[in-house]
Amino acid sequence: MKDIDENGVEKLVFGANTDGWYEGSWDGIIYYTYNGSELNLVESALYYSPQEEVDPWFYSTENEPNMNHAKPISFDEATKIMSKYVHEHPQYTPFVK
Repeated sequence: MKDIDENGVEKLVFGANTDGWYEGSWDGIIYYTYNGSELNLVESALYYSPQEEVDPWFYSTENEPNMNHAKPISFDEATKIMSKYVHEHPQYTPFVK
């Protein structure tokens, strides 16, 4: 449980415990909002070097980001987007041990 959008209401957050992307595991930031019964992506800065070697950053607001529909952005624009969010590695309570 955590108040991830700082509105005074704790949310139930599901995720996976990993060692972070440095150890080859998935690592991500929660950008979604919950509306009734669905999750909606707020925004995402995507890094995809095979698509474009000079400027590999892209912007998307789609729930399932697709590189063909994402907008190319600069590194500075990607940094501004990412700096709006706190990056942390929460430890989730496992359902089973």
